[in-house]
Amino acid sequence: MTFIVGMNTSDIAIIASDTREVSIANNQVISFHDEANKIQNIGIGFMTGSGFVELLEPVKKRTSEKNIAHTDEITKIVDEERKAFRNNSPFNSYITEDIIRKTGWMFSYRSSSQNDIILRIGILHLSLSAENKIALVLDNSAKISVPSDITTEQAIEIQNEINKNMVSIMDVPNYSDNLGRNITLIKHVMREVSHISETVSESFYVGLLYKNGDMSLSNIIHNDSSKYEFNNV
Repeated sequence: MTFIVGMNTSDIAIIASDTREVSIANNQVISFHDEANKIQNIGIGFMTGSGFVELLEPVKKRTSEKNIAHTDEITKIVDEERKAFRNNSPFNSYITEDIIRKTGWMFSYRSSSQNDIILRIGILHLSLSAENKIALVLDNSAKISVPSDITTEQAIEIQNEINKNMVSIMDVPNYSDNLGRNITLIKHVMREVSHISETVSESFYVGLLYKNGDMSLSNIIHNDSSKYEFNNV
């Protein structure tokens, strides 16, 4: 399971994902490590997923094998893998549909409108839209994707907290200060969620997409450290 935060400040599309990978048996976490970078460079932006490995891995493999040029390609891959999983699942139909329903993806990309570049964060998750439709994180707002052991009430409270406290470029025009304040907020909610769900770590990675198309990926960001770096990709 994975906790994801997507923030669209209108000038920076921020995607953050925790670093914990777990092994589960009989619905219990039996082992984990906190070093996994789950954020993937897909060419048009960054992408990550939350849910079950049975669906996440084949989608990740296919998106890594090609340079994605349009979001239609992401939608097509996800749709095909959902259908393949339905057809070949080793589980009964109830569990199969539950896995599909609880697995989703978040990705950043750029779009154009009236000769202007617009930053987008898209989400493919059945809780937000129909199977082949992308839900959008609107300008100056945030969306989250939570593990299945987080209740709907908890998820709403966490998302409201982020939307209340995130800062846009209009609020804080300096890019460095803007990013620093939003990462501090992500640190806070990562810690908060890690105390609720044992499948989520306090540490995380962040992928940034700028309006000019530049992209950068952080090193692992630890909650107990104020130091972090971004490398252009």
